[in-house]
Amino acid sequence: MKNIIKSSFKVFGDYFVSLVIFVIFLYTFFVITKENYSKWIPLYSVVNFILMATIMYADMKNLGKKEKRPQYNLSPHPLKGFILGLIGFLPVIILEVVYIFLNFNDEAKNRIAELALKTILGPVYIFVRLAGGTTFGYILASLAVPVVAMLGYMAGYYGFEFRKKKTDGG
Repeated sequence: MKNIIKSSFKVFGDYFVSLVIFVIFLYTFFVITKENYSKWIPLYSVVNFILMATIMYADMKNLGKKEKRPQYNLSPHPLKGFILGLIGFLPVIILEVVYIFLNFNDEAKNRIAELALKTILGPVYIFVRLAGGTTFGYILASLAVPVVAMLGYMAGYYGFEFRKKKTDGG
């Protein structure tokens, strides 16, 4: 159980790093796009999603490789990455569920809560936009992180490589 929590925290940490980068450069993005920020925010989100997915994929791949080794005697399941991703992204999912029940009876406070949620979902916000801001979009965004973690873990588990590494010897 300790191993699952530690590995899930790694997923959360990877997401958090991409979220911090998203927020740090958000002001610069607004300055560059000016009034057209709404039109360009999906592209900004895609860039951050790719960054997050790259980091998370590599970490989960290394974990899958490590846990597959017989000396650890773990006998992991190839879909373990999905569970790790789901647990790691659970704090954000909880915030999404809490948001559903929020109603401040004040339009300004409701708008601030909406913008806060969209910012927290920044690296996966592209999925919300692709689905037109519907509930399905938020579910899709919530599943993006566990799916990336699962694909990375499975790549490590099965020894999948996108490209062969060059070796010395020509």
